[in-house]
Amino acid sequence: MTTSSRAGGPLEAKMTQAEIRALEHAGRSSMAWPNEGYDEPSHANDVFRALIPAAFILAAAAALMVALF
Repeated sequence: MTTSSRAGGPLEAKMTQAEIRALEHAGRSSMAWPNEGYDEPSHANDVFRALIPAAFILAAAAALMVALF
């Protein structure tokens, strides 16, 4: 008979209070709640300007595929 009455048996690892506390704090610190606003300029205009030629390229590729089939 084993010395442990738990279902995991005598070789089951037990967490210390320090390990539990460390995991709880790690979970809280990884949450994405910034204290400050985003101070950098937005790059949305650059993204939209890049999408315009990309849309033409995709339209040309679609037209070529339709023409071939």
